[in-house]
Amino acid sequence: MMAIRASTINGEIQEFPPTYYFPCSQVHPQGEAVIRDYDDNTCIVARKVYLVEYGGNVFGTVQFDTYEEFEDYKSQSCTCCGGGCVVIIGGCVLLYNGCDLTYNKNILSN
Repeated sequence: MMAIRASTINGEIQEFPPTYYFPCSQVHPQGEAVIRDYDDNTCIVARKVYLVEYGGNVFGTVQFDTYEEFEDYKSQSCTCCGGGCVVIIGGCVLLYNGCDLTYNKNILSN
């Protein structure tokens, strides 16, 4: 899974950016953009974000600025070989007796 803090969702600036967890193989880079919106005082607010697409929605983030940075982040977040991957359900790490559960190939352990 890959964690993306969404500063924008489908072109709308988020006042409190939520974090989404996406399957690594289903997130597609879309490049960077400047998203414009209006605040409560009808002033224009602009934010430069890097766009990724997942499930027909476009999410903008400030976690990275270029395709290379996106790929680096993706490779770091999505490596599952060797040490295993933490199991995340609904955005939360799954625990057993206070320990993180990890998935390693076909074995579930803590």
